[in-house]
Amino acid sequence: MIVMPKVSTKLILHRAKEGGYWIEAAGFPGCVSQGETETSALRNIKQALFLHVSAVNQNRPLNLHAF
Repeated sequence: MIVMPKVSTKLILHRAKEGGYWIEAAGFPGCVSQGETETSALRNIKQALFLHVSAVNQNRPLNLHAF
């Protein structure tokens, strides 16, 4: 079982030109996600942060092409 440590960071939500939203985690370069609604973008960035922190904690680079 993997336990996610509590992470506190500023999230920046942007409206996408094509529709929907994209969101970035300010304290985690390259950690971005998107969603059709604000709620789905927030849910997706939580998963992206989990994967980002998990990869860093395992001392391996994050493979962004795997998503």
